[in-house]
Amino acid sequence: MKKVVKKIITAGLFTLISTIACAATLDKIAAVVNDNAITQSQLNQQLNLYRQQLQFSHAPMPAPAALRKQALQHIIDTQLQVQLAQKEGITVDDASVTQAITRIAQQNGLTLTQLQAKVSQQGMDYNKYRAEIKKQMLISELQQREVAPHVKISEQEVTDFLRQNGKHLLATPSTQAPSSQAALYHVRDILIPLPDAATPQQTADTLQQAKTILAKIRAGGNINVESSDLGWRTFNDLPDIFEPVVKNMQPGALSDPIKAPNGYHIVQLLGIKANTANAQAPAAMPTYTTHARHILIKTNPLMPDDEVKFRLMRIRDAILHGASFAQLAKENSQDPGSASKGGDLGWVNPGMLDPTFEKTMNGLKPGEISQPFKSAFGWHIVQVVERKSVANNQNFLRNQARAILYQRKFSEALQNWLQQLRSQSYIKIMDNN
Repeated sequence: MKKVVKKIITAGLFTLISTIACAATLDKIAAVVNDNAITQSQLNQQLNLYRQQLQFSHAPMPAPAALRKQALQHIIDTQLQVQLAQKEGITVDDASVTQAITRIAQQNGLTLTQLQAKVSQQGMDYNKYRAEIKKQMLISELQQREVAPHVKISEQEVTDFLRQNGKHLLATPSTQAPSSQAALYHVRDILIPLPDAATPQQTADTLQQAKTILAKIRAGGNINVESSDLGWRTFNDLPDIFEPVVKNMQPGALSDPIKAPNGYHIVQLLGIKANTANAQAPAAMPTYTTHARHILIKTNPLMPDDEVKFRLMRIRDAILHGASFAQLAKENSQDPGSASKGGDLGWVNPGMLDPTFEKTMNGLKPGEISQPFKSAFGWHIVQVVERKSVANNQNFLRNQARAILYQRKFSEALQNWLQQLRSQSYIKIMDNN
């Protein structure tokens, strides 16, 4: 990971505080992050969002002070990452933002116009919504550069995971027995960090500090320590070192200190609830793969939707009367990745394609050709060449296991990286109570 250099320019900091002090009567400052301020109105917006999310999920509402701390920490982490991304010259162009928002609309069964209307109905300016999506994409790109290269999965780890969880990967949503994936766990992580290359004495001192903090928290004391809200996660999405501990905990309980390379962790289980999206959980992955081919035609000012749809209907009719799908795809398809291959997409696993495209494809029998339909990329016709079960395909299972392990390790590495980013930055939290 590239080193983040912490620079506190005293004169610049005083200038910032002097500038924002003039507006203090209008909008108090909640925190200063390096040379940027977080205003009370920004914090209030995040608090309102958190409350809406908790109410929607029927989750217990934390105490006001705890919720405020979570919201402020989220904004701080966001600002730190945006600042670093800008410093490293990472950019996201407007076309990519539009494409991402179009995908979001498709995934929710909406057109782009309908999504814009829905954003307005919820009281949010659409330009601010675009800016927020762009910020998320910027942060995602940064994390892929800074964190992802350090996440390594060995073949032995994959083998060990399959030995313990292989039956869950082989199960389908309709046949899988209830398991830990049927629940979501809300976990708080309190980290007492170890210095780099800690000596045995430093390790012992840190452990004692962790035990002292734990004792005070259990006694009801208010301890000012760094903590991270990991949010609601399936059991398999928890960091590896937390799993055996959380498995036997009751809501509200605190774990004993857990040793990790970056320090000692104290885990608090804040709650458990049913996973209503369990059909999409890793343990319930579909066990089939599809060989498909398609023809894509995009609209333009000279070729509106109706004309493109009619053109694809004529192509489909020609194929049904004996014309070569592959040849017509080479002549007509505007998909640069598959047109030269006769529209062939190869074998695709669930979740790899645009949701609208995949839904249409999954509704077809082998050999069947769809009616023309529209996705985020344009208008298509698709044919399922073949579909087969992969329940006993070891390569498929290992790839699925590797994906689950990667997500878990990435999540853990991300938390460690954020902790390091905070420690190397100037953060001042104002007391506005």
